[in-house]
Amino acid sequence: MERSPISDGSRAVDERSEDSSMLALAKLLSSYSHRRMLHGELPKFSSSEPPGLYIHVPFCRSFCSFCPYVKTTYDPRVYKDYIDLLMKELALHDIAEFTSLYIGGGTPTSDADSLCKMVSRIRDRIQQEVAVEVHPLDASRDNLDLMRSSGIDFVSIGAQSFDNEMLRFLGRNHSAAQSLTAITNAINAGFEVVDVDLMFDLSDFPAEIIMSDFSQLLRLGPTQASVYPMMRFGGNNPKRIPHDWRAEAAVFEELEKIAQDSGYSRSSLWTFSASNTDKSYSSITRSFFLGLGAGAASYDGNIFSMNTASIRHYTKHVSNGIRPSRGHFQLNQFTSCLYYSFWSLYRGKLFHDEVRKLFPKAWKHVALILSLQKIAGNVERNRHETTLTTKGRRVFHKLEEWVTYRLIDPLWKGMKSENPSLQKLQET
Repeated sequence: MERSPISDGSRAVDERSEDSSMLALAKLLSSYSHRRMLHGELPKFSSSEPPGLYIHVPFCRSFCSFCPYVKTTYDPRVYKDYIDLLMKELALHDIAEFTSLYIGGGTPTSDADSLCKMVSRIRDRIQQEVAVEVHPLDASRDNLDLMRSSGIDFVSIGAQSFDNEMLRFLGRNHSAAQSLTAITNAINAGFEVVDVDLMFDLSDFPAEIIMSDFSQLLRLGPTQASVYPMMRFGGNNPKRIPHDWRAEAAVFEELEKIAQDSGYSRSSLWTFSASNTDKSYSSITRSFFLGLGAGAASYDGNIFSMNTASIRHYTKHVSNGIRPSRGHFQLNQFTSCLYYSFWSLYRGKLFHDEVRKLFPKAWKHVALILSLQKIAGNVERNRHETTLTTKGRRVFHKLEEWVTYRLIDPLWKGMKSENPSLQKLQET
């Protein structure tokens, strides 16, 4: 296909937006991923406040080409057994309550009945929202009503695109029409938040596709639209094509104009929210979180740990009452504060008192870094909060991709050897 006019004109974006000071922060943030992962006894999860809870359900009816997450072929019997294992793993942690629950995958809604029974069992331990990723083929009215009655408040519909050619390219097993029906059903079901995921790939498709998809989506009226550039993880796509990050940043600025004309605003780096809500679907911006399931990650402010990606090893460990850890990293307070600040800025705003309370020893150093970013024109600051400027969003877009490939991607590559499904996916 022809390249997008936005891509061809991307050099018009200010060259100075490729800011070396922000990139230096990314290198510092990701430095611990290149240290040796610790494989000794995992310290007890202990956070200074109730954590969020993330549950990973790895079952998929078909595999998407872009997805790096832990996955395996859906089997109804194995799915039900896995839900029981999740509850056993939860019992290994002495945590009474969680701020929120996010359920991802995989395709957690492959068995909506078993999923909702699990949610009902633990709903009274969740202080705020329960959120789940929903495949368009699973968003029937009956399934959505079942989710609502079990206590699920937020849903995210994985539409990805309304262009059928792009859906085939992504390996999706649904059509654009089925996605539109799913979104309409979810909105009518009365959830507090209906998020819809869209994806674009400037190396293979023109920018006009995401512009059209985005406009069409906002006309439906979801609470939130999440838009992601195609990430080519080494673990599932060895022929990585370099990103034109300036062109991608320009796409987001055009999407922001469309959003404003439709009553939406840019609520984080890659999300847009309706103006009549202050709630958002975001599984990655918890202060601290406990992860359950194969390949799930946990972070308590000091330790970042990951569960084994092997379903077989996960089953064996949990069945024997052993935490299914693959390994962990020990973070010092400065690195933890930087990690927390990074995700706070990703979601749009960093509150100073909040960070100072969590990381009192490191805050003054991070505050100095943020002051330098203000001088560079990347952030705006007052006594209480720091937000990204337009220039800062461009730079942060590149920063996010840098962290994805230098921090997250190496972890997924390491998991590949543990999970035959991931190995098979790379070979296809």
